[in-house]
Amino acid sequence: MRYHCIHRSIPSVLAFSATLASGGHCVAQSPPFRVVRDAGWIQLLDRDHGWNAADGCISIPLNGIEAPGLDPHPRTLFTFGDSIIGDVGPDGRRLPGNEFINNSMLYVDGLEPDPAKSDFIYVRDNGNGHPRSAFIPTTPDAQPGDYFWLMDGIALGDWVHIFGIHLRPPPGGGWPSNQGITMITIPKDSRPPFEDQVQQKVPLYAPPNGDIGPYQFPACIMSNTKAAGAPHPDGYIYIYGAREDPFVKKAIVARVLPEQFADISAWRYWDGSAWVEGITNSAPMTGRISGVYSVTPMPSGKYIMVFQKDTIAPEVAIRIGDSPTGPWGSMIEIYHCPETDQDPDIYAYNASAHPHLSKPGELLISYSVNSWDFEDAFWIADLGRPRFIRLKLAGN
Repeated sequence: MRYHCIHRSIPSVLAFSATLASGGHCVAQSPPFRVVRDAGWIQLLDRDHGWNAADGCISIPLNGIEAPGLDPHPRTLFTFGDSIIGDVGPDGRRLPGNEFINNSMLYVDGLEPDPAKSDFIYVRDNGNGHPRSAFIPTTPDAQPGDYFWLMDGIALGDWVHIFGIHLRPPPGGGWPSNQGITMITIPKDSRPPFEDQVQQKVPLYAPPNGDIGPYQFPACIMSNTKAAGAPHPDGYIYIYGAREDPFVKKAIVARVLPEQFADISAWRYWDGSAWVEGITNSAPMTGRISGVYSVTPMPSGKYIMVFQKDTIAPEVAIRIGDSPTGPWGSMIEIYHCPETDQDPDIYAYNASAHPHLSKPGELLISYSVNSWDFEDAFWIADLGRPRFIRLKLAGN
């Protein structure tokens, strides 16, 4: 792998011991976890031509099997947020002519990150010689210039449901305003420009109210079903979100039966003791999470939440829960993102797991890297590329 201008020598393995706290009681001291960087997946996204960077990095198994090791030949759809298209020079800096789009996707065949079995998806020519995002808002409330930040999705039967945050840039520039959540439904064999897509506005966003921040789904989706390979299935799909209170994101959750998934009115939200109607009745389960995170069932009957500590802190962290709703144990930092040590403007975010691409006894985890310095973020190719690590779990 060639040298990029922000690379430096870093340890490839972190080892440490931890005592897991779950439900207010201590679990016995476990052998050390090990976390290793996954060079293969990092290199798959280290590209010099065409798609060369994006953040977000959420994976959807198109056969619906989410458990590690159950499908030796999965087909995966990755969704990405902000993406850059163009050429990168040998020094790791983008050449003039790179273009920015708001979302893109990636199809990967198999468990291994093989470039020959990978296809980066966006609209390569928008009729004017320029690339375009994989999806743009077309619901009746959409305006020219609106765009999607793609979130998690799920494959059910012959259909894939992908959720997008509908964003609108203000006149003259600045932070975009949230126009709500759209569910984008496509056939599993659909390809760009996705003329067979169906977009539906769904009530999965509630604006802030005083000291209570906005509620938003989905940060991640966990299918706790026999069909998905869950080790202790209860038959429900769990949809996790975030209540973004000032200075802290808090985890919230909804659930629904698979056959009712596309009917958002059938979703029920955990209020701390029961499943009820209404997104704003969601009770925070735990805090200090990231906007994108993941929850994965474990063979022991526990659940592991993977997230970026405090949204943009340099550490990837986990919590262990007794059930899909918790209670969730103490935060355990599992990995320090070394890219953040190289410049005070560089930050890491949106850590989440990819269980169906993992081996039994471990979790493949990605996190995104970016810079508060826009010039660096655009021109230095490495700053826009997700990184991958593997958390090797001891026993259960």
